[in-house]
Amino acid sequence: MTNLVATWQRPHLTSIWLRWMLVAITFALSGCAELGLPNPTQPPRAETTRASEYQQVITVLKPIDNLPVTITHEGGIRYRLQVKNNSSDLHKLIWDDSSYVSTSGISIRLIRLSGKKIPDNVLAPQATAPIAAHSEYQTSFSGDRWIELAQEGGLPRPKDALRKGLFSLVFASRGKRLEWQGEMAFVAKKNRP
Repeated sequence: MTNLVATWQRPHLTSIWLRWMLVAITFALSGCAELGLPNPTQPPRAETTRASEYQQVITVLKPIDNLPVTITHEGGIRYRLQVKNNSSDLHKLIWDDSSYVSTSGISIRLIRLSGKKIPDNVLAPQATAPIAAHSEYQTSFSGDRWIELAQEGGLPRPKDALRKGLFSLVFASRGKRLEWQGEMAFVAKKNRP
């Protein structure tokens, strides 16, 4: 504080100090495009990496006999699951044990969605989904972290689009646990002219 008072008492130092402050303010407001700094007077630019720029391709890694599984991306944080039970046994999908491992190695719990409603409590236990013999089961699902991100106004995007994610669905049948695995690759969409 003493130095500031001393500066104001010396007029020649005050004018130098004011000039430097004006230069600094002008520099900050100019946008500093060469340095890649944001310009506070202009709205921020949209990020260049968006989830919609990638097509999500899911390949089966570990199938289950007589239980073909198909996962498709519906858009945003929603995925569609289709399971055909071609066996003569009842299978149960254990939602609480099913997950997705992201491209950065983070485990994401899968959450079954009912209709268009997104659950408020992603930590609540989920009921298993019985799939009768010779029947088909379809539903939409999301991930707990994806839902939280969407509630904050964001969308999930791969941290490293060159790596692949991994879906793991756990089923139970005749007292045995069966695991289906599918790998999700992110392929850049081609821009149409």
